[in-house]
Amino acid sequence: MLLHFLEVLFPVLFGTLAVLWAGSRIGLPWIAPNEQRQTFDHVTTLLRMVFAFTLAFVVVAVWQEYGEGARTANAEAAALTEVNWSALQLPTDQRDGVRQRLLAYTHKVIDQEWPVMLDRRTIDPGTRDTWDDLRRYAAQLPRNDDRTASFQQRMLTQLEKAGDARRARGDEAQAGLPPVLWIGLVTGAALMLLLPAVWSTAFTARSTVLVLLLATMLTGLLFAVSEMDHAFSGDIRVPPTAFHTLLERLERLS
Repeated sequence: MLLHFLEVLFPVLFGTLAVLWAGSRIGLPWIAPNEQRQTFDHVTTLLRMVFAFTLAFVVVAVWQEYGEGARTANAEAAALTEVNWSALQLPTDQRDGVRQRLLAYTHKVIDQEWPVMLDRRTIDPGTRDTWDDLRRYAAQLPRNDDRTASFQQRMLTQLEKAGDARRARGDEAQAGLPPVLWIGLVTGAALMLLLPAVWSTAFTARSTVLVLLLATMLTGLLFAVSEMDHAFSGDIRVPPTAFHTLLERLERLS
């Protein structure tokens, strides 16, 4: 992730230096009068406030989206854990059938579906077929007695919860910030870096370093937002930790 960030940061810093140098060479005499300077100050202050508010809103939104993705994955794995415990109370042939399909599905989620969500931001059709096979098998189990029927019904209820969480996970894998918001963020960040070039026609080493630090901070924030924009893709993404834990339980009880 650090190398990816540096690949983005260095062009931004070089571009900022180029803009500062051009601003110091060209100059903008039209802001020299005090009246125009005061108006310019008010406008730039308003722009900074709008950009800061928008950036804060986006950071909170993508963090909540990331957290929701993690909760959805945990809820799905928790429901499947309950499916496993209910299956342990069934007759041997039914128990083995459910647990074999549950193991197959968990393996596919970890090894196949998570990489697909990373690359294509969608759920994997092959894993969906394995999930459908698990639900179909559980729904068609014969109910030999009241005790077995009770555990089968409990298992179907948990499968329904897992299915809801799976659908939500698929939606969250595709969800992201609208393009118009990205346009506003990038435009606002560019204005924050261009304003110093408009403010003055001469730059000291100290002021240049401060502008470069601002460029680094803005680049870092936008980079973090872009990597968290989709909960299951990017460098900052929800890992399949809950399913690894589920797989360990399933294999330990086999």
